[in-house]
Amino acid sequence: MYLAWTVVIATFVCMVCLSLDIFKTFRDKRKQALTEEGYPEKPGQRTKSNAWIAIPLVALWGLVAVIGWNYLLSQPYIRLIPEPTALVAGETATFTVETDIPAVFARASRSWTVEEEGMGDCIRHLTSAALRDGMSFNVKACNTGVGEISLGGGRIQRDYMAG
Repeated sequence: MYLAWTVVIATFVCMVCLSLDIFKTFRDKRKQALTEEGYPEKPGQRTKSNAWIAIPLVALWGLVAVIGWNYLLSQPYIRLIPEPTALVAGETATFTVETDIPAVFARASRSWTVEEEGMGDCIRHLTSAALRDGMSFNVKACNTGVGEISLGGGRIQRDYMAG
């Protein structure tokens, strides 16, 4: 993460320097044309002389956008450990939530159910209590078939299917 921030800051400094260089070059050329010839230079000449600065500037803006999008502004995530696999009817599996959001709710459906203490077997669509990073919950396979676990918190949702 520190490397990404260092690259972004260095790129930003380079972009500022190149931008200032573009404006300085433009101002100097325009001033020179006005004093020597008494009229401004042709627009095409100015574009060609500054193209070697403008192209790297655009490339650097693109680099900042890619780094910012992929590393610095990454989306929150939700993950189950281990990945759900097929369960035999009546079998129970324990999953641990890995997330960077404050609270996640797990819901099992189809042939699976979230197992709660003191509850009867295979209650459909039972939702877990709020889970935080590192917390575990149990899922029971009620019968054979495909099971689904949905994890959700805020606007983030992640679905797992196995069976």
